[in-house]
Amino acid sequence: MQPSKTFKPTFGKFRNKIGLSELIELKSVFGTSIMAIMKRAEQLNMITPQTFVHFCKFANQQGWRKKGVPGDERCTCDETPARFRQLVWRAVDEQQISLSKGAALLKQDLAGFRLELRDVFM
Repeated sequence: MQPSKTFKPTFGKFRNKIGLSELIELKSVFGTSIMAIMKRAEQLNMITPQTFVHFCKFANQQGWRKKGVPGDERCTCDETPARFRQLVWRAVDEQQISLSKGAALLKQDLAGFRLELRDVFM
């Protein structure tokens, strides 16, 4: 299923207003940031660009970048970036970099890094 097909029915049709409580709930549903939800709504023309700008100004006024975003305490999703880790693992598997270089890039000890890589499928 395409992400927009999941997003649209959950977010609702074109919105004139959306409350913070609803955004916090959507954050739990989608497992992503409120900012990402609002940006996606703008991309899908479900809110106007002006609404998105107004939302960004509100978020800045509230100091979300420094204080944290409302609803973070309710969200149990893991938002740890995984792309870099994946690229390092691939580079080691393809012998583009050494095991020690991979461990250093991920700031791990060599033994722990080897354990993560022990199951390689061909």
